[in-house]
Amino acid sequence: MLGFNPKSAYCIGMDIGGTKLLFLITDLVGNIVYEKKIPTKNQFEELVQIVEESLEAAGIKREMIFGMGIGVPGTVDSDGTVVRAKALSWNQFPLQSLMNEYFSFPVYVGNDVNLAALGERWIGSGEQTDDMLFIALGTGIGGALVCGGQLVLGAQGRAGELGYYLESSDVEKGKINKLGQQGILEKKCSGSALDQIVGSAEALFTAYSRGDASVIPVIDKFVRDFSVAIANTISLLNPEKVVIGGGVSDSMGSVIQRIREEVGRLTPIQADICLANLGGKAGALGAINFASKKIEEQDIQVKK
Repeated sequence: MLGFNPKSAYCIGMDIGGTKLLFLITDLVGNIVYEKKIPTKNQFEELVQIVEESLEAAGIKREMIFGMGIGVPGTVDSDGTVVRAKALSWNQFPLQSLMNEYFSFPVYVGNDVNLAALGERWIGSGEQTDDMLFIALGTGIGGALVCGGQLVLGAQGRAGELGYYLESSDVEKGKINKLGQQGILEKKCSGSALDQIVGSAEALFTAYSRGDASVIPVIDKFVRDFSVAIANTISLLNPEKVVIGGGVSDSMGSVIQRIREEVGRLTPIQADICLANLGGKAGALGAINFASKKIEEQDIQVKK
């Protein structure tokens, strides 16, 4: 009898964050066979070395690699050029081209939040959802849109920048968004914004879950501001699911129901709102899914 062998080939996912880099190798159905987390590297030669050392440590030969996906915290062009990644000091950096010149297997580069959305859609909370909004709530706020099963990138690759969301009251107060600066919604709801108010976002939600009345005003404002942004986006896009990920989401179990109720009050269009469940692995797993789909679409034959 013939059957699918998920270990007939492997795929690499690399999620390059502002401070940490996560490297994964999985089989064809997403089972992790090798994992490595190290401080972020931003030199091409260092990234190549990570791949080579990891393959050796995992005992996997290059010819067994189906492809590689890389997520970066910045704007990425359709050809895999990193237009701008401030945290990595990259501007117009042709990462995808350089990687493909070096490795025999195909390599694809994308924005880290977009790839985290694909990870959650592949084997996470948004599993197989064709119309989905993914919100990355961490130090800042990012978003990714999946419509009809495809990522929506926008004219400049900037679709989903929810951190720039603002209300008319913000404009009346002279608050506007400027490129390179923290967005208006980020100044209200991001992890860095909450840290400035209460010390840390995790401590805030922990205190709320324990019934600490002193944090209720901060929680009330967070729920309202965040829910308004979600409700307006749901009204525009009509997603089936809204998946909230990022580092802050790990502590939001005590408020997710309040957010569901508030969003339901603000818009008559229904959507399932849930927390992500892949944690910090979403980006690297999404990078693998991204590369795999690109390879399948283009029917690429791996060079020997």
